[in-house]
Amino acid sequence: MDTAELKAQVAVREREIDRLRALNAADRAEVSRRESTAVIRAHGITKAQVFTTDGEDRPWFGHLRSYVAWIKEQPTRLPWAEWNGHVYSTDSLLAGHMPETPIRYEDVP
Repeated sequence: MDTAELKAQVAVREREIDRLRALNAADRAEVSRRESTAVIRAHGITKAQVFTTDGEDRPWFGHLRSYVAWIKEQPTRLPWAEWNGHVYSTDSLLAGHMPETPIRYEDVP
Protein backbone atom coordinates (compact mmCIF):
# COMPACT_ATOMS: atom_id res chain seq x y z
CA MET A 1 0.00 0.00 0.00
CA ASP A 2 1.42 3.34 -0.96
CA THR A 3 1.28 6.53 1.06
CA ALA A 4 -1.68 7.99 -0.84
CA GLU A 5 -3.78 4.86 -0.20
CA LEU A 6 -2.86 4.89 3.46
CA LYS A 7 -3.83 8.58 3.74
CA ALA A 8 -7.14 7.79 2.05
CA GLN A 9 -7.87 5.02 4.57
CA VAL A 10 -7.02 7.33 7.45
CA ALA A 11 -9.38 9.98 6.03
CA VAL A 12 -12.21 7.43 5.75
CA ARG A 13 -11.72 6.32 9.35
CA GLU A 14 -11.53 9.92 10.59
CA ARG A 15 -14.87 10.71 8.92
CA GLU A 16 -16.39 7.65 10.58
CA ILE A 17 -14.93 8.63 13.95
CA ASP A 18 -16.38 12.15 13.55
CA ARG A 19 -19.79 10.64 12.69
CA LEU A 20 -19.67 8.40 15.78
CA ARG A 21 -18.59 11.29 18.02
CA ALA A 22 -21.52 13.36 16.78
CA LEU A 23 -23.88 10.43 17.41
CA ASN A 24 -22.50 10.00 20.94
CA ALA A 25 -22.86 13.73 21.65
CA ALA A 26 -26.49 13.64 20.52
CA ASP A 27 -27.18 10.58 22.67
CA ARG A 28 -25.49 12.16 25.72
CA ALA A 29 -27.62 15.28 25.25
CA GLU A 30 -30.78 13.15 25.10
CA VAL A 31 -29.79 11.24 28.26
CA SER A 32 -29.21 14.58 30.02
CA ARG A 33 -32.59 15.90 28.88
CA ARG A 34 -34.38 12.74 30.03
CA GLU A 35 -32.68 12.73 33.44
CA SER A 36 -33.50 16.40 33.89
CA THR A 37 -37.16 16.07 32.94
CA ALA A 38 -37.59 12.99 35.15
CA VAL A 39 -36.41 14.91 38.24
CA ILE A 40 -38.49 17.94 37.25
CA ARG A 41 -41.62 15.77 36.98
CA ALA A 42 -40.86 13.92 40.22
CA HIS A 43 -40.61 17.22 42.13
CA GLY A 44 -43.27 19.07 40.14
CA ILE A 45 -40.90 21.95 39.42
CA THR A 46 -42.19 24.92 37.43
CA LYS A 47 -40.45 28.13 36.40
CA ALA A 48 -42.62 30.00 38.91
CA GLN A 49 -40.84 28.08 41.70
CA VAL A 50 -37.31 28.93 40.56
CA PHE A 51 -35.17 31.96 41.39
CA THR A 52 -33.26 32.93 38.26
CA THR A 53 -30.14 34.96 37.65
CA ASP A 54 -31.65 36.71 34.60
CA GLY A 55 -34.17 39.51 34.51
CA GLU A 56 -34.50 43.25 34.49
CA ASP A 57 -35.14 43.29 38.23
CA ARG A 58 -31.94 41.36 38.96
CA PRO A 59 -28.45 42.72 39.52
CA TRP A 60 -25.53 41.08 37.75
CA PHE A 61 -24.24 38.17 39.82
CA GLY A 62 -20.55 37.67 39.24
CA HIS A 63 -20.24 35.03 41.94
CA LEU A 64 -22.52 32.48 43.52
CA ARG A 65 -21.99 34.18 46.90
CA SER A 66 -23.57 37.41 45.63
CA TYR A 67 -26.50 35.45 44.18
CA VAL A 68 -27.06 33.61 47.48
CA ALA A 69 -26.91 36.94 49.37
CA TRP A 70 -29.54 38.33 46.98
CA ILE A 71 -31.77 35.27 47.53
CA LYS A 72 -31.53 35.79 51.31
CA GLU A 73 -32.82 39.35 50.86
CA GLN A 74 -35.92 38.29 48.92
CA PRO A 75 -39.24 38.51 50.77
CA THR A 76 -40.52 35.32 49.15
CA ARG A 77 -38.57 32.07 49.39
CA LEU A 78 -38.78 29.90 46.28
CA PRO A 79 -37.78 26.24 46.66
CA TRP A 80 -35.44 26.21 43.67
CA ALA A 81 -32.70 28.43 42.25
CA GLU A 82 -31.05 28.47 38.83
CA TRP A 83 -27.30 28.97 38.48
CA ASN A 84 -25.43 28.64 35.17
CA GLY A 85 -28.37 26.86 33.56
CA HIS A 86 -28.85 24.26 36.28
CA VAL A 87 -31.47 24.19 39.02
CA TYR A 88 -30.51 23.62 42.65
CA SER A 89 -32.43 23.41 45.89
CA THR A 90 -32.50 26.92 47.34
CA ASP A 91 -31.98 25.47 50.82
CA SER A 92 -28.80 23.71 49.64
CA LEU A 93 -27.37 26.91 48.19
CA LEU A 94 -28.26 28.88 51.32
CA ALA A 95 -26.49 26.22 53.42
CA GLY A 96 -23.37 26.63 51.29
CA HIS A 97 -23.79 23.37 49.37
CA MET A 98 -23.91 22.94 45.63
CA PRO A 99 -24.51 19.25 44.97
CA GLU A 100 -24.47 17.95 41.43
CA THR A 101 -27.86 18.28 39.81
CA PRO A 102 -29.28 16.82 36.63
CA ILE A 103 -31.95 19.55 36.46
CA ARG A 104 -31.45 21.92 33.54
CA TYR A 105 -33.39 25.18 33.63
CA GLU A 106 -34.15 24.92 29.91
CA ASP A 107 -36.23 21.79 30.64
CA VAL A 108 -38.37 23.37 33.38
CA PRO A 109 -41.92 24.03 32.16
